[in-house]
Amino acid sequence: MTKLTIKSMKEPETVTSSGKSLQVRWISGLVNDKNVAFKLWNDLSTDPKLVLESEIDVEFRIESRESKDRFFTDLTITKIL
Repeated sequence: MTKLTIKSMKEPETVTSSGKSLQVRWISGLVNDKNVAFKLWNDLSTDPKLVLESEIDVEFRIESRESKDRFFTDLTITKIL
């Protein structure tokens, strides 16, 4: 469990992939005084706990990939507590 203070949020967007429609939303904030950006999918993207300047408890997944000798890392919230 990690405490996240929400500093900014984008509106949820609908993404279509392989004939399926998914909702995605990006939020940024502070975790341990560090700036971070998270991705949320589907039901989590519209959770009523997502309020600017609020502090919420979250669980998230870290995924990294390499492309052209560069690494990219996604932080995806899996649960809002």
